[in-house]
Amino acid sequence: MSPGSADPTRVPAVVVGAGPAGMAAAVALAETGVPVTVLDSYPHPGGQYHRPRAVGPGAGRAGVVAAPTGAGTGTGDDPTVAAFRHHLAVGTVHLRSSTTVWSASAEEGGCTLRLTTGTDPAAGTAAHAAADPDRDAALLHAEVVIIATGATDRVLPFPGWDLPGVCTAGGAQALLKGQGIRVGTRAVVAGSGPFLLPVAAALAEAGTTVAAVAEAQHAAVIARAAPRIAGHLDVVTEGLGYARVLARHRVPVRHATAVTAAAGDGRVEEVTLQRLDEQWRPVPGTEQRVAVDAACVSFGFVPQVGLPALLGCALTSDPVWGDPVVAVDSHQHTCVDRVFAAGESTGVGGAAVAVEEGALAGLAAAHALGAIDVGALRDRGAPHRRSRARKQAFAATLGRMYRRGDGWVHWLADDTLICRCEEVDHASVRHAVTALGAVDQRSVKLTTRCGMGRCQARMCGDAVAALVAHHSGAPADDRAALSTPTVLAPVRLRELAALSPEYEEP
Repeated sequence: MSPGSADPTRVPAVVVGAGPAGMAAAVALAETGVPVTVLDSYPHPGGQYHRPRAVGPGAGRAGVVAAPTGAGTGTGDDPTVAAFRHHLAVGTVHLRSSTTVWSASAEEGGCTLRLTTGTDPAAGTAAHAAADPDRDAALLHAEVVIIATGATDRVLPFPGWDLPGVCTAGGAQALLKGQGIRVGTRAVVAGSGPFLLPVAAALAEAGTTVAAVAEAQHAAVIARAAPRIAGHLDVVTEGLGYARVLARHRVPVRHATAVTAAAGDGRVEEVTLQRLDEQWRPVPGTEQRVAVDAACVSFGFVPQVGLPALLGCALTSDPVWGDPVVAVDSHQHTCVDRVFAAGESTGVGGAAVAVEEGALAGLAAAHALGAIDVGALRDRGAPHRRSRARKQAFAATLGRMYRRGDGWVHWLADDTLICRCEEVDHASVRHAVTALGAVDQRSVKLTTRCGMGRCQARMCGDAVAALVAHHSGAPADDRAALSTPTVLAPVRLRELAALSPEYEEP
């Protein structure tokens, strides 16, 4: 890299994230004639929903299988995927894969994004080989930015959750779909939400013995809300399909049940399944130990709001989950000029909502660049706005069906790790709140180091917020404090040095 390389490459529009929202935004922009640069941390576009399925390499590698069709979620026949691939082929969309924004700043005339490559933990070192060869620009300056950074699995800690073999449901699905690797030969899928079903079905079809699907929510709570989703036949049909797969493999589905502990010598060897009351408190005397070599646990999803927060976008509280989400107007515009957000970062709604929001953000960004007028913005966006409203209402109903109870904190032991990166246990968090007066997340972070590790609170932030509220008796008023790091991802020293105009690569 030559001297002066710290000057940013200037582009009209950048979309951060190539999942359903990001692809829809890029397509909408490209169709107005605006060249689009898409940044994504994965080697291939599609995000978790449209992750390309692995092709089985055949016998000879233990645990490696061909990912089954119906492994939960999107397919290559999706019209958004097809349109995105078309624009990639004709050059109106430029994809920089295996690329992560590690820092960013908003300034007059747009935003400057600082990039690092090949840091996706799911991709590993292979990300470098699959990465786009055009790596000259460590900095990008974009006139408009659309943020579509998605969400991560919500995890509620329990004793033993840090053992090897315990993973998120999303992680298990990513391994199976992306690399054809099963997380284990005998597994439990646990947590709460409809996402458990496709993950369990995919594992069962791939040859894993699924000992149980443990759904923490009570069946009566789900049944009360069920009539509101009856009109969404496509979703109901999909859910029934997963249920048939589980029935064929004789996988029991247990409601009001959770994994409250895991144990093993060096890796998970058994989990404790326990009944929960209506507040999700463990019911004494209902423990059942189940032998497994994998436990896949997720309780829905947590929006990723680090990048928009870093750019100064206002955050608000999700009305169903209480998570920090990006505040946007009807055109997906944030409070920062020429910065838009779409998909799960504005509230978890699923891929169907994300596509509509992405399309609206792309149209609004095109209008900000002068590519379309107000009339075109209104007319082209009208069907997407109607569809968005309908699908958001459905997503809110699902959220209420599976909203967690606060009693889960009662399955924690004093030595249960809350922040795995910094090895902070439950007793330390409780002491910080009750003895040291740390009644907000920022104070807990400073006194315990929760959220300061490699994952930057992606795994522990939600649990810390819940524990602060539980032990203090009131929700913290800085719910987003652990979600707004200064550095969004690990970055190599060589890439930091390259930001200096005086740097010359040896």
